[in-house]
Parts: sequence; structure tokens; C-alpha cells
Amino acid sequence: GETDAGERMGRIMPGSSSLQPDQNARLREIFDALGDQVGGLIGIDGVGTALQLFGLELPPEEVADLVTAIAPTLRKLRFEEFVHTILTQPTPGTSSEEEIAAIYDLFSQQGVVTATSVQAAMEALSQPVSALLATDIVREADLDEDGVVSRDDFSQAALQ
Repeated sequence: GETDAGERMGRIMPGSSSLQPDQNARLREIFDALGDQVGGLIGIDGVGTALQLFGLELPPEEVADLVTAIAPTLRKLRFEEFVHTILTQPTPGTSSEEEIAAIYDLFSQQGVVTATSVQAAMEALSQPVSALLATDIVREADLDEDGVVSRDDFSQAALQ
């Protein structure tokens, strides 16, 4: 039940028996961006893309195995199952400056990340997002509130 999930999260993320509200909100944004717009579920491709966003490069067949183990018939996950799947993956360690720079380069155009560049990057990952969601993502990462996400904003947001 609920307690078991909290205990598992505590083992997966030592010192943390549950997600902080901002962590839960971030996972919800990713889930909503990559999941079905109708039905509130996320499929194998969306789970794979989410894992990539967290630095976990799993072959598509392994992602399919993960999802199928949880939802063998539907092969799509509810939000709670998605969170559990993300949290139970081994973490690749702290993001290095090089990894952060590579991700920034993926999402930036002309040296900054904008809502338009977020939409273009997500489209390139075959996971299109709405203009509203892209704007929200930029607003959250725009730490100096200048309307764009600079490399410094991005690095600080990535390390939070």
C-alpha cells in the first residue's frame, strides 16, 4: 500500500521517504508532457524518453520489459506507477557539467532555451509538448527571470 511505496522510495532515495512537492510536480510535468493527452497514461516510448531525461539510456526492449512487468496487458502506466518506475531505476550519479552542457545544447537555440526551443527539442525526441507547457518549463527554469533560460539558469536548475 501507501506505506510500502514510501518505504521503497526511502530505500531507493536514501534519507527521503517521500517526494518533495516540487519533485512530484516536476515528475507530473514530465508525465503530462510525455503521456497520453487523454486517459492519463504514459506508454513505453514516453517512459523511455523520461528515463533519458534523467540520464538513463535503456534499450527500448528493456523499457518495454519494465512497463510490461507493471502493466502486462495495457503496457501503459498510471502516474503513480510512472513515479515508481523512475525512482526504482539506478541513478547514474550526479550530473556532470559535461552532461548538463550536452542537455542544454539539445534544448537551446542561439545560446538560450526558450519555449520555442523546448518545443523543437521535444518534437525532435518524438514527444511534442504544447506551447503552454513549454512556456511553463521555461518559466520554472528561468531563475533570473529574464524570459529565457541561460546556461547558468539551466545548470542551477539541473542541480536543484
